[in-house]
Amino acid sequence: MTMIEAVRPVRVGMLSVAHVHAPWYLAALAAMPGVELVGLWDADAALATERADAAGTRPWEDADALLAAVDAIVIAGVNRDFRGHLTVRLKQRKETLPVGENYVHLFKQM
Repeated sequence: MTMIEAVRPVRVGMLSVAHVHAPWYLAALAAMPGVELVGLWDADAALATERADAAGTRPWEDADALLAAVDAIVIAGVNRDFRGHLTVRLKQRKETLPVGENYVHLFKQM
């Protein structure tokens, strides 16, 4: 038994799967030792179902419920969707990480 197998798998979810690379991220997560791909959420329910089926996981209808069920989250949305005040809530913490504000410089020329 390896060290990774000895500990509980890290439960990972994905918020938004519209980015062109999302299928590869999902495949990598699904195959990664020590990772349990809990599921994914996307505003486009049909896309979420399609990508979940291909990755062998399930689509979630409620993004907040998915966030509550995981240890880590991957965001694989279209870059334009990160504009504004995208906030990722850290599980069991009061702090928030304002991701969108950190990438404002990337969008100034869009």
